[in-house]
Amino acid sequence: MAEETPGRAPDNLRRGTCGRRLRGGLQRALPVLAAILCAVSSAASAQNPALQPPPSATEGAIERGLLWSVTGPDIPPSFVFGTIHLEDPRVTELPSLVREKLALCALFVPEAIPDPGAFLEVGGEMFLKGERTLESLVGPSLFEQVAGMLEQQGLPAQMTQLLQPWAATMLLSTPRPQTGMFLDRLLYLEARRQGKTVHPLETLGEQVSLFADLPQSDQIRLLRLAVKQFDRLSGHVEELTQAYLQGDLGTLELLARRHMGDDAELAARIDRRIVSERNERMVSRLLPLLERGSAFIAVGALHLPGRKGMLNLLRNAGFAVHPAR
Repeated sequence: MAEETPGRAPDNLRRGTCGRRLRGGLQRALPVLAAILCAVSSAASAQNPALQPPPSATEGAIERGLLWSVTGPDIPPSFVFGTIHLEDPRVTELPSLVREKLALCALFVPEAIPDPGAFLEVGGEMFLKGERTLESLVGPSLFEQVAGMLEQQGLPAQMTQLLQPWAATMLLSTPRPQTGMFLDRLLYLEARRQGKTVHPLETLGEQVSLFADLPQSDQIRLLRLAVKQFDRLSGHVEELTQAYLQGDLGTLELLARRHMGDDAELAARIDRRIVSERNERMVSRLLPLLERGSAFIAVGALHLPGRKGMLNLLRNAGFAVHPAR
């Protein structure tokens, strides 16, 4: 008999169609939720005046465009491309300028490696440990709502019972995958096809821990929010897609802010953990790569704008950052 790993679903449940649906959905949902949560700082500011920076600090913070050149003295140019973690053909059809700049660069720098094998290494974190169930954590009423919604997504209730609250939130916060070829994975595969060196800014384990290490009370609050927003998900994703296709970072932030609701206390904590600290960490890891130049960086578009966004942090580090031409 195969030994079961503590904290992971039994093999007979993790195998087959349900297991593939769970792994595939969470692999894709992780960066989607991260992207949505990148605008939580705006939600907190809108709801809590104490969190608003002075007007001079926010002036000009919202910028327009998805592809940016990053240059320094005697350094070959690098490029930052804001992605949206969707598989919509309107998104995955790369503009010619993006293809051109990707081909010029020797190094490809994604947020993390969007590879199913890499995800399976940390996939056990999405399951509850021991005898606990999701229903025992969130109560029968909320569980019934979550299970019914995930059943629409193709996940039976017996699998939903095993999920950590944050994992259930992710599955409720992204459309059901159709092809698995979302924009970030497409870019990664194209970079591999071109023989580029790949240097991720984060590991999947680090991304999972952003949510898995949240206090359980915060995880449940996020789950309640995901349930509340579930019926509006498709419309919200379409609005995000339209704003993304126009390169409108300000509207992307506004839409994500509205989707987060009015929990300013939770928004402030998420901002600090998921947005501000994470942007600073990714930029600190990016700086040595930019000193060599010829890097193509692909990160969620909502990481880019604002005082604490990556574009401004790169300017503060001494680089010239302008829309790519």
